Amino acid sequence: MKIDDLRTYAFNQNLPLDVNIELTQKCNFKCPHCYCPEDKSYLSLESIKKIIDKCHKAGVLFINFTGGEAMLRKDFLTIYRYAKSLGFMVSIQSNLSYISDNLKSEFISFKPKNIAVTIYGSSDGEYLSFTGMKNGYTNVINNLNFLWENNISFSLKAALTKGTYQSILSGQYDQIASKYGKEITYDGVIFGRKDGDITSISQRLSPEEIVIFDRSDKDGTIFWNEKIHEICGQDGIKCGGGISSFSIDSVGYASICSLYISEKFEFLERDFNDVWRDLNLSHQRMQQNYKNSQCSNCNKKSICRWCSAYSVLEHGDPKKPVQFMCNLAEARVVGSGIR
Repeated sequence: MKIDDLRTYAFNQNLPLDVNIELTQKCNFKCPHCYCPEDKSYLSLESIKKIIDKCHKAGVLFINFTGGEAMLRKDFLTIYRYAKSLGFMVSIQSNLSYISDNLKSEFISFKPKNIAVTIYGSSDGEYLSFTGMKNGYTNVINNLNFLWENNISFSLKAALTKGTYQSILSGQYDQIASKYGKEITYDGVIFGRKDGDITSISQRLSPEEIVIFDRSDKDGTIFWNEKIHEICGQDGIKCGGGISSFSIDSVGYASICSLYISEKFEFLERDFNDVWRDLNLSHQRMQQNYKNSQCSNCNKKSICRWCSAYSVLEHGDPKKPVQFMCNLAEARVVGSGIR
């Protein structure tokens, strides 16, 4: 069975297949758009092993380790080995500024399923300006070369922000990707921090700037023209959170996704089936929030990313529209010339 088919089966059967584990909120970067709280927390090694064990017994197959910057943990190699020893397919989300020599050796022998790497600049100067880290670009490129040379799977992504836009628009990021035969996934949706601070949204581009980028090449223009031609109503949010996937945060609480901070459930000391029932119900409430929101009647919903998680991060209300997303959807329609 292909992985996509397996995920479809898990979704249809309400089976926990994917877990995202936030090992730490600590990071060596200080990016202005980051959603991690000011007060950083992290899971103990004992708690992480307990979480992994419970997921294993529940039949979870895919683990994604994230942060903060997960690979900065001195015990990350131990965590990685433990998850792999139980048969998990392990992915990692990283800024890739640091990989220890021991971890490199481990990756060569026991490869991760994928490492999702976020790019923050096309030079050391750009990295210093955006992340506050000297030699950040050099370190990342050296580590990308290591992954490439050793046939270790990785993907590339980048945030469209005020601090990165000009370099991205000029094609510098695409040149990095082309060196490795990759394409970068770009995302212009910046949201508030998980502690309620919304200063991060000052890094948002205008909807018009995002549309200019969307249509800066032929493929992007074709993609969005097709999406806009196919605009349709939706009965609910397309989301597997609490149905086939879930997240564990850096203090050991479960939620339907890492951004859904309005409903969290103690995971470490409770029976997995009880937590899974709560996550199912949380998913249902999230869908009900959508049905009770103004967004459910919007004729542009199928090209919009709104959900309760973003709404809570924006203004603490799980049903209130996020005006930025409304404006972006409208700008994408206007930019297409299709009405």
